[in-house]
Amino acid sequence: MARQWTKDTHEYLPLLPIVPVLFCHAGKKWEYQTFSSLFPEAPEIFLEFLPNFRYVLHDLTDREIRGGLLIRLAQILMKAATGGQMREKLPEIMRLLPGVMERGERWAEIFLLYMLKTGDLEHKELLREFRRVKFKYGEEWIMTTAERLLEEGRKQGIEKGKMETARRMMEAGAPLDDILKFTGLSREKLREAGILESK
Repeated sequence: MARQWTKDTHEYLPLLPIVPVLFCHAGKKWEYQTFSSLFPEAPEIFLEFLPNFRYVLHDLTDREIRGGLLIRLAQILMKAATGGQMREKLPEIMRLLPGVMERGERWAEIFLLYMLKTGDLEHKELLREFRRVKFKYGEEWIMTTAERLLEEGRKQGIEKGKMETARRMMEAGAPLDDILKFTGLSREKLREAGILESK
């Protein structure tokens, strides 16, 4: 939430309320707790200074999966990824995929990327399963999209590492010119990330 509000502030956009939603798909039931509950020994007088807020808990642990097509598939994928059950859930996932793909190419990319990055299936094995489905965009699209998404993910990881390096150098008091030269990032990138204050 803080990152989004910081980004909006830097872009001179009005701040909008954000409702936190927690999706729990762990192996055990989630016990609802607030931030202040993590400080059981703190004097009560200090609790009012903690950033305490409520959130909507959506516990998938022992709940029947319901909702629209996209919501159902998203919940199944989250549970399968956490429990290492992607292979076991694959037939159910593949039954839902054709309908999801009809919603547009972007949805196809999102679910394919999630399965590639979080599942317990090998890259080639997953693509082989995709070929068996009556897929709207064709096998060539599957292959090129999968490779492109994996490459984008690799680049994002590199970018994230550079941002963290820049943040640490800034905290250590390194000159801004040295930070820009060392990381290859621009002032604008640092401002967007909230590392460099906007003038």
